[in-house]
Amino acid sequence: MHESSSPPRVDDGAPEEAAELLREASAMARVGGWSHDPATGRGMWTAEVAHIYEIDAGLPATTDLGLSFFHGEHRDKIVAALRDAVDRAQPFDVEVEMVSAKGNRKWVRSLGRPVVREGKVVQLRGTIQDITAQRMSLLARRGSEARFRLIFEQAAVGICEVDVESRRFLRANQKFCEIVGYPQEEVVGRRSTDFSHPEDLQSDEAMYATLASGVEVRAWREKRYVRKDGAEVWARTTASRSAFEGEDPFFVVVVEDISDRWLAREQLRRSEQRLAAIFDVTLSGTLITRERDGVILDANESFVRQLGWTRSELLGRTVDALGLFEDPADREHVLEELRAHSILPPMHARIRQRSAAVGEFLLTGVLSELGDERCVITSWHDITELRRSDAALAQAEQRHRFALGAADLATWWMDFADNHIVVDERGRQQFGLDSTSLSGTDVSSRIHPEDVAVLRAELARSRMPGEKGKVTMSFRISLPDGETRWIMAHLQVHFDVTGAERRPLWLIATTRDITREKRAEQELRASEERYRSLVDNLDDVIFSMDLRGRIIFANRAHGRFGFRPGEFVGRTLDELAFPEDRARIRHIVEDQLAGGSEGPYEARILDSTRKTRWVRITTHRLVVGGRVAGLTGVVVDLTQQRETEEQLRAAQKMEAVGRLAGGVAHDFNNLLSVILSYAELASMDLRPEDPLRADIEEIAQAAQRAEGLTRQLLAFSRRQVLNPESVDLNELVASLGKMLTRLIGEDVLLEILPGAELYETKADRGQVEQVLMNLVVNARDAMPDGGRVTIVTANVELDPMTASALEVAPGDYVELRVTDTGSGMDEATRARIFEPFFTTKEVGKGTGLGLAMVYGIVRQSGGGIAVDSAPDAGATFRIVLPRIGAGSQPRIPKAPSARVAAATESILVVEDEPALRNVIRRVLESAGYKVRLATSPGEALSFCEEPGVGIDLVLTDVVMPGMSGIQLAERLAKLRPHLKVLFMSGYSEESIERHAIPAHRLLRKPFDRQALTQKVRAALDEV
Repeated sequence: MHESSSPPRVDDGAPEEAAELLREASAMARVGGWSHDPATGRGMWTAEVAHIYEIDAGLPATTDLGLSFFHGEHRDKIVAALRDAVDRAQPFDVEVEMVSAKGNRKWVRSLGRPVVREGKVVQLRGTIQDITAQRMSLLARRGSEARFRLIFEQAAVGICEVDVESRRFLRANQKFCEIVGYPQEEVVGRRSTDFSHPEDLQSDEAMYATLASGVEVRAWREKRYVRKDGAEVWARTTASRSAFEGEDPFFVVVVEDISDRWLAREQLRRSEQRLAAIFDVTLSGTLITRERDGVILDANESFVRQLGWTRSELLGRTVDALGLFEDPADREHVLEELRAHSILPPMHARIRQRSAAVGEFLLTGVLSELGDERCVITSWHDITELRRSDAALAQAEQRHRFALGAADLATWWMDFADNHIVVDERGRQQFGLDSTSLSGTDVSSRIHPEDVAVLRAELARSRMPGEKGKVTMSFRISLPDGETRWIMAHLQVHFDVTGAERRPLWLIATTRDITREKRAEQELRASEERYRSLVDNLDDVIFSMDLRGRIIFANRAHGRFGFRPGEFVGRTLDELAFPEDRARIRHIVEDQLAGGSEGPYEARILDSTRKTRWVRITTHRLVVGGRVAGLTGVVVDLTQQRETEEQLRAAQKMEAVGRLAGGVAHDFNNLLSVILSYAELASMDLRPEDPLRADIEEIAQAAQRAEGLTRQLLAFSRRQVLNPESVDLNELVASLGKMLTRLIGEDVLLEILPGAELYETKADRGQVEQVLMNLVVNARDAMPDGGRVTIVTANVELDPMTASALEVAPGDYVELRVTDTGSGMDEATRARIFEPFFTTKEVGKGTGLGLAMVYGIVRQSGGGIAVDSAPDAGATFRIVLPRIGAGSQPRIPKAPSARVAAATESILVVEDEPALRNVIRRVLESAGYKVRLATSPGEALSFCEEPGVGIDLVLTDVVMPGMSGIQLAERLAKLRPHLKVLFMSGYSEESIERHAIPAHRLLRKPFDRQALTQKVRAALDEV
């Protein structure tokens, strides 16, 4: 910046006053002046500068002193500004923070400009202003941002901030996101053009460019956005360019959704277009004139045609100048009526045509605002010919009025020569017509659009050679007020037969308003439809039959039995019935038709697949005119109810047998534990060559075989003690493959189809193996001449219906299917195969417990089982077991038996069976333990309550009278929290399952000496 060539001029008469004025102005504005010599670092400043620095005004003005009040980034900023001013002759304007000599923090604004002489900066001059108050005001203004944000987010219009350079959204409120249909996170950061309609992109960019250049401060326009769902949204967009001090500029865009207004405006535009089209094509002449001077503004084609003028000859001229009204008083009457009432009732006037001929016209009109002008809109109907026909019509009406009035008939007459129609008063009322003299167009315009073609076709047919010209038909008409009426018409066409060709001359017709009858007919039909809809949507079959017992009507519910309409209607109930029930049903129907009892009865019918279905049939006599016309009835499907009842009875039977078997097995296991333990104790005292050893071993083996039988009893009763673990059925089946191949023999082919990515299930591995072997053996026995056994595993998701059939909950399962090609089984056999002791094998070849055990194991494992079979069609056993998650623990192989070391601990044995209690004592004492006996849980509690009694382990039975072993353990835990407990049980009780007793704390019955001592040692050694 160059130095000014001449300093400001001051009045010579008052230099001191001017200087004082300048000092006061600087002080009030808190602006001080300064100068700086780059060469010496010295300069000068005004008193206001010293005041800002809070130093003595007499101190020398040096650069170092001035910079000493600025620190950190603020000092760097002011130093850089001074350097650029000296080195590059750049003026500067900076805002920085300083600390005065008295320690006060202030914000100042410093402006400087270089003084250049001969291309070199010789001096810097500038100002410094205290802007602390302004800065605090700015901070306060920014402190209100929270209130602004609340208003921003809750605004009823869309508001967003758009970056000036990138056109990307910096912020957008919720309303804007609702308008464009995107969540906020999908709006911020994207370009504004991403949401604009493709046809609006160019104009969007033009608007932003105009605002960015500063040519306009604010711009608005109507545009379209494209929502996320593809819909278009019309919006009014107002945009302005804004910036805060120290921040980049941005556009503020306010978006108002005007889709509804735009749609209404578009509809209005289209309506105006339609009205303009109607204006031009209407049959009535329409004239629009300005009310204040009568100048013609517009006339439709009908008006031009009727009066013989061209439109160009009419526009801009007045009605009076054209002399349209033969009597000027008629013109005045029109204006008076319109100015008084805004509506001109129909009036007759004699109108002069362009040819100077005068005709009779019927005029109607309104006074209306069109734009900013009051206009007269009149409708002109040429009734000249109608007047000529009035006399003839009056005579015809007189002849027929009385005859037709009684019949409520309207009469019509039409001349084919000119398509002229004459109708009486009743006809005009029927069709909503004002005139008695009409054209065919006048009448056809009233015909309902859907009936026009049919009516024309009938008229054309009546005029064809060989026809008598008669037409009788009903059709609809549409009145101007929107009402629809039904008309019955009888038409007769008269022909000219004098020539070579028959030519229609005229038509006479009578019409009668049958709207009331049609509405009654429609209401009856609607009532029938409602009744049919109600009946067809019922789950039960509703039917009616004639006196011969033939079904003549049935609702759609018969489709539940698989029948198509033609397969159900037309047959008798006994034809649909199960063979054994046909005679009974036939007798019941005949008895009811004859007046017998009408009570419900149950029977079996065969559906379309010949499957038996149980139903309840209720019929009542249908009486018409006091006579029995047939029967009506309801058929309710009871099949599912019967099957559910049968399943309940089977479940109750299985539960009863299971309870009995479980109880027997429990007592038997106690006896077997005694036998096995005493056998082992006895064998310990015998020499190897003692002949009694072989006898004792036979006793032990017999006991072990008996143990297998009790295990089967407990399996089907679902009371055995399981050891559940994660099981991979693919691995389990593969590991048994060789054994199963040997088991089924050479004549049977074994095929294994493992499922991909099979879920794991939680079950007792040994029990699942037993299930699989049992099913494979059964399959082998069903194929004495050889065949194929297929084992399939798969992941399945059971829907509610399938899950219900398998008696499990819907969800994910692992499926195991065993299919054979054997002899299969009938329905009666399938219904009993899981019953205990039921077998189809010869005496001595089966116990009947195999499949019962399979059923018990599967159900106890939380799964379901079903069988699909038919005679000579093989059988498929389908087992589903619950899926477990991927994080289940793998199966841990059982460790080999180890010799039990001698011990000296004290053990309390709680067992209500004397023989078992005593043998446990014998075994444990022989192993070195101190043993105390309790015959009941109460006795055990009393013993443990005695002070000073040392007990290391409690060995207790689970099932005992009065108190279970689980309850005893809970009581003992309160008396002696650290006392260890080992449970004994021969079958799984609800309490064991509920408390999830781990396998290492449960001793299964029956047990021998080794099993007892190993479990006791393990329980004592458990940390």
